[in-house]
Amino acid sequence: MAPTFVAGMTPDEIRMVDALYRCRFTPGSPQKRFVRKMAARDRRKALTERQREYLWRVAWSWRRQLPPELVALAGVYTGCKGFPNTSGRMEPVAS
Repeated sequence: MAPTFVAGMTPDEIRMVDALYRCRFTPGSPQKRFVRKMAARDRRKALTERQREYLWRVAWSWRRQLPPELVALAGVYTGCKGFPNTSGRMEPVAS
């Protein structure tokens, strides 16, 4: 049996966490706490589905403070709604 390979955070997730880390959040907000924890974690460890979903929801919610290319990326992953696409999995939504 071949060992399974567990990938870490994707390059898109890393870019988004780095950008969100520089955003100004409401003091003591759950979104701020989540982003700070994601920025401090080991990036070789993959995010869970729930963490991935929440990351993109936070990104869509704070899109006015993000660079345009990352806003477009958040729109792709959330379907421009801040919620997971209809399949329930966080992956780019096909056009």
